[in-house]
Amino acid sequence: MPPKKIGWGDVKLMFAAGACFGWPLVLGALAFISLCSLLQGVVTLLWKGELAQTLGGMLRLKRRAPGESLYIPFGVAIALGCFWAMWWDHAP
Repeated sequence: MPPKKIGWGDVKLMFAAGACFGWPLVLGALAFISLCSLLQGVVTLLWKGELAQTLGGMLRLKRRAPGESLYIPFGVAIALGCFWAMWWDHAP
């Protein structure tokens, strides 16, 4: 199966989040999205059993072969980070 390409849907989702949140809250949303994407990436690598291979490749600066890329949908992290930012903004 060929690797999936990014269809710019994640960029459109970020533009929509920025337009809805406004300037001060979008910075917090970016921080929470970064944390969610880090967690999602680590969980995906653990789930697929490729954490050691990926870390070893990073230390050796070795790239993956063209057919063995790992697809992680970024929209999930964007949505969770946005919900986290909305909760953080309205928390007592």
